[in-house]
Amino acid sequence: YGEDGKIWGGEVFRLDKKGFNRVYHFDEFSLFGGENSIKNIYLIAYSIILKYSLEDEAGKFLVNFDEKILHNFKKMEQKGLNLVRTSSLGRIFDAFGAIICGLFHSSFEGESGMRLEALYDKNLDACYKFSLNDGVIGFKEAFKSALKDEPRVAATAFINGIADIIFEISKNEKNEVLLSGGVFQNKTLLELIYKKFTKANLKFYINKKFCSNDSNVNLGQIYYYLSTFSNK
Repeated sequence: YGEDGKIWGGEVFRLDKKGFNRVYHFDEFSLFGGENSIKNIYLIAYSIILKYSLEDEAGKFLVNFDEKILHNFKKMEQKGLNLVRTSSLGRIFDAFGAIICGLFHSSFEGESGMRLEALYDKNLDACYKFSLNDGVIGFKEAFKSALKDEPRVAATAFINGIADIIFEISKNEKNEVLLSGGVFQNKTLLELIYKKFTKANLKFYINKKFCSNDSNVNLGQIYYYLSTFSNK
């Protein structure tokens, strides 16, 4: 949870020893029923379809699900009932996994990323464009394209697009960069970023002694506490 009570993720912090500012984040969307969406990832895809008004474009995807169930979730979205808002990039991976791979239910954390990575083709010149507006990273056009593109093309263009927006922001910030979070356990994505950063002589760090994912959020919390509140 972030400071505003929403589920954060997919963001860029500008930080020093005194504190941090959340300067960029992916466009927020709803998780229907919270934990329910994390397992039934087609609901994340549906949430994003509703957010960006893509129901017409998503006809081939939506036909896989009961109309009454989808109608009920649409009502939840309209009324803001039983949902939480998030900017999590891991959940965006889940939504694209549902669309591109037909993976409607997730069996374990990171399954969508693994499935998308398996489809990735380094020989394809395909890349989705993610928008950047007042610190918000939008993915409407990428999602719209994924609804119609062939799976191998869509998976490749999605991962390339993520690498591009991370590089674009990092280059513009002109600071040292720490890459952390579960998404950076995706080998293909990390290799793409490594090549881009190295070529541009951008200094960056990755986790080596500790994991990249949420299991080490506590380390950051301890560091923040000691730096901010402790007299020691």
